[in-house]
Amino acid sequence: MAAALDAEYSQVAWASQSWIAGGQGWVPPFNTPGDQSRSAWQWLWKGRSRSFEGLDYIFVLMGANDSWRCKTATSATGVCPAGNVTKSAADFMQRVRLAAGSTPHIFIVVPFGSWTARREPVGALPAAYQASAADPRLHYIDLGERASIGLDSAHYLTPSPLDTVHSCDGVHPRSGTNAVSRSAELAAMIAVSAVTQVLR
Repeated sequence: MAAALDAEYSQVAWASQSWIAGGQGWVPPFNTPGDQSRSAWQWLWKGRSRSFEGLDYIFVLMGANDSWRCKTATSATGVCPAGNVTKSAADFMQRVRLAAGSTPHIFIVVPFGSWTARREPVGALPAAYQASAADPRLHYIDLGERASIGLDSAHYLTPSPLDTVHSCDGVHPRSGTNAVSRSAELAAMIAVSAVTQVLR
């Protein structure tokens, strides 16, 4: 994707992290409204802020972990609090714009497998985007069901007869086999959608 956009690539992410829950190694949630000290997106490490100067593009693909983290936290009711994810994402969109300035294009991407769009937490990201859509350089990318092939069964590294050549765990796209290279295909789909939105 970076090659398609002629961009230098860097990443902010952590294993198991979600919009509203922390990741492995005591990393805080991606964004905690009202408590930016517990919002990992803006930190290199504790007490060391990340710089957002000089960026052209910001892509956010966060939300798949919210599905199983929410279910675990609410196993008694079986209800995933999509509203909490929406609140976190909407708050982030405003905060990252303040941090990065008015120039960068910011893309909120539905995670592969349609998590946060058609799968739990259903509708969380679309609602968050709508709350901030007045920003002309804020964009929403939903690749739809094409991006869900083999990535929507959510076995999380547990062997399953539903695992396919597209994914070993029903969530993460394979980087390449003799049969399929799903990650490259999905990256190309995002790049095309991003360029289309920027140029129109």
